Amino acid sequence: MKCIYWNIHSIEDIKLIINILEQEKPDVFFISEINDDFINNNLHKLQEIKYEILDNPGCERVKIIKNISLQVRIDLQNKYYTTIFIEDINTYVVSIHLPSQMFQHMKALKEFIRDFRLDIDKEIGCSMEKRILVIGDFNVSSYEAPMIDFDGFITTNSIKSRPTITNLGKKRISYYNPTWQLYSRKHFPWHKIF
Repeated sequence: MKCIYWNIHSIEDIKLIINILEQEKPDVFFISEINDDFINNNLHKLQEIKYEILDNPGCERVKIIKNISLQVRIDLQNKYYTTIFIEDINTYVVSIHLPSQMFQHMKALKEFIRDFRLDIDKEIGCSMEKRILVIGDFNVSSYEAPMIDFDGFITTNSIKSRPTITNLGKKRISYYNPTWQLYSRKHFPWHKIF
C-alpha cells in the first residue's frame, strides 16, 4: 500500500496532482488546504486516470483521493482528521491536519495531539495489536514535545526502540515516526515530481 499526504497550500494546478498520481501511483492521496470548488471542477481529470474523491463529511481539513479500485470505508473523524479502514489489508489510515502554530499555543497543540492519540487508542485500538498508519501535518516538528512526550503522542525515531514506555506506573505504547530520517536527507523523495 502506498499513501501520500500533501499540504498543498492552496496551489490550484491540477497538473501537479495528476503528475504525482501518475508517477507515484498511490492507493490513497490525502490533500490539505485545497479549494473544494477547484477539486470538484477537476473530478473528470481524476477519473480519467482511475482516481476519485472519497467523501468524508466529518473532516473539513483533509480531502481524500483514492484509486477507484481500492475498497475503503470512512471511520473515526473530526474537523482535523479523517480515518479510512482498508479491509483487504486490515489497516487503518489516519490523516491529520492541525492548525498552525501561528494561531495556537504549543501547549494547546500538545493537549490536542494527546487527545487525538487517546481517541485512536480508544476507538481503533493499540498500535501493537492493530495496523495503524498516521500521516499528515501535525504542524509541529517530529522532535518537539507534543510528538515525543509521554503526555503527547509518544513517537520514537527508531523501530528498535522500546515499544512500551512506563511513567509513574502508567504504560503507553509508542509509535514509530520515520520522518526524523527524512529531515536528515538533503532531498526529499518527491523532489523529482516538481
